[in-house]
Amino acid sequence: MENWERTSQLLISAAIGVSRRIGGHPPEHPLDTIRTRWQANPSYSRNALDVVREIYKSKGLLGFYSGAIPNTTRRAVKQTYRWPMMLFFPSFYRDRLLPSPIQQRYPRLPKILTGLSIANFEILVINPLERLKVWLMTSPERISLLELFRQRLNTGDVARELYRGTSAVFYRQNVSWVTFLYV
Repeated sequence: MENWERTSQLLISAAIGVSRRIGGHPPEHPLDTIRTRWQANPSYSRNALDVVREIYKSKGLLGFYSGAIPNTTRRAVKQTYRWPMMLFFPSFYRDRLLPSPIQQRYPRLPKILTGLSIANFEILVINPLERLKVWLMTSPERISLLELFRQRLNTGDVARELYRGTSAVFYRQNVSWVTFLYV
């Protein structure tokens, strides 16, 4: 019975997280698009209204939703695993992986290992979705996800491009998760 309760707790937390992120996405995404475009091209805009005009002029109303599919997927995936991992990993490391003498000497080690596990999982799974989002948001004209893949496959640099920026994200994510769970 204890396993079933634990499993249902993990599933419920994942479902709540996903529904929370997907529900808030439609009004948030255009703002994320404006921010991303502005950060990617700081020279052509002095204020947010200029960025809004530029997006509308180059891509139309749907341009504000460029990258919505990978962004929604990224957010849903994050919420699917974050809370379950935060609930599951500490007890996994404490009860099944770390010997008692190590736990007694380093009582916060399960939290540190949980932070490292979540951070590195995010790097492998979330970073490519973030790159897709940014590609689509910063492209000069409206482009579909399939067209983007077709273009990138022709150049042969899909994997390298999907994981661009990973080294910077690696340190940020590991420090962020470990300090969050440790403190």
